[in-house]
Amino acid sequence: MSTTVVESFEVDDLGGLDAAGVLDALSETEHQERRASARKLALAYQWAVLHPAIDRSNFLESPEVLGGDGTPMVAAFTAEPLAVRLRITPGAAAALIGDALDLVHRHPRLWDKVQTLRVPAWQARRVAQQTRRLPLPSARWVDQQLAARSDDACGPVIVDRLVAHITATAEPETHQQREQAAQASWDVTLTHPDPTLFAGTSHLDITGDTLVLHELSDLVDQVAHQLLLDGDHKLRQWVGHHQVTFVPVLNTARGDAVDVHDPPPWMREQVILRDQHCVFPGCTRDARTCDLDHTTPYQPDDPPHSLAGQTHPDNLACLCRRHHRAKTHGPWRYTRTPDGRYVWTGPQAFSKS
Repeated sequence: MSTTVVESFEVDDLGGLDAAGVLDALSETEHQERRASARKLALAYQWAVLHPAIDRSNFLESPEVLGGDGTPMVAAFTAEPLAVRLRITPGAAAALIGDALDLVHRHPRLWDKVQTLRVPAWQARRVAQQTRRLPLPSARWVDQQLAARSDDACGPVIVDRLVAHITATAEPETHQQREQAAQASWDVTLTHPDPTLFAGTSHLDITGDTLVLHELSDLVDQVAHQLLLDGDHKLRQWVGHHQVTFVPVLNTARGDAVDVHDPPPWMREQVILRDQHCVFPGCTRDARTCDLDHTTPYQPDDPPHSLAGQTHPDNLACLCRRHHRAKTHGPWRYTRTPDGRYVWTGPQAFSKS
């Protein structure tokens, strides 16, 4: 027999609340959260209004589309200052702005329910994301159907059903084209290695109807389970196999420089391992997909003697392509401190990472 000891504890002054008091406090907290989230969406929309699209010939600073059909474009790099101030990723900031734009321009009735606290902002944002690919008239139809519900329900099952219905009825050609395009990719490929290198391992790739593949997967599971019950050890060997890749050990303290723009492989690997991801505040893009940027810009036209030492680990940082453009052609600048931090400056924002 075992016993569990439950320790009592108090959070601030909540320990004195009785059951009714806890429920009242939870209700008030939910109300405050809805109000704060609705205001956050409204502020995100106002941020988009303050950053309208500017027609520029330079594609590096071209306007961006963050919402669905029928929403206005915004200026390049609109999401970055918001991301820095909210301490979220630029992708999350762009999604917040895009959802706000969609709700105002594509789902005005749902937007009104959010602002009057009848629907929580997170549910409305999910509707905006579920309907993002629909054209404006179809999105407005979904908005009308949700507005007609007296219970204000707008969960994923309800919205998915509405999206499937409007796609099949209002856009039958588009729906059929998608089905045909998907069916055109159906394939079964069994790949055997070169006979001279054959070691008893082949590869089977299947793309096909979802329901059929579900049934096939269930059948494979049943057969595999029966093999296990029958004592077949090949299954254990299959799932127990691991691939191991060896990489050379790097001296992370190495700091010597080269006199060319592109770093050698050892230097690139060292910077990737050091930074791990894009060094823009909040960006989580893997360093291996990033550019290596010179924190102090490389000067190829300087006299030969001044080119020495421009490329070294302390003058390199990992930047994803978007934030490389923001630094090179946009309003953002950064420096690397001696202790390895990155200090960024930009419009209405200052951040350290």
